Amino acid sequence: MPWDPSRWDLQSLEFFRRLCRLRRGSQALTRGALQVLLAEGGTLAFLRESPGQRVVVVACRAGASGQVRALPVRHGGIPDGTLFRAALGGGLQRVREGRLEGMPAAPGAEIWIEDRA
Repeated sequence: MPWDPSRWDLQSLEFFRRLCRLRRGSQALTRGALQVLLAEGGTLAFLRESPGQRVVVVACRAGASGQVRALPVRHGGIPDGTLFRAALGGGLQRVREGRLEGMPAAPGAEIWIEDRA
């Protein structure tokens, strides 16, 4: 990053600040157990889980093969009916038939936080 603030990419800077706030505010992201849910075709998805929170992180690199439309989460111990809130893109998704819908297209990322409200 250049020293001259007028040359900074402020949109990227704010995005990374937002990611840092999410991590600092989440017990699952800072201290939670880790389980890989999917690692294929340029897509990585993992579960971070603490006693009070579940977080699913999905990242698709540039050139990844298509979109992961439904992420399998049953093997992560996440039951049908569990509601997740998208931390970056907004919106809610409910686990159905062992899958979480609405994954990002490549390239992109989303952080899904279990909504226990």
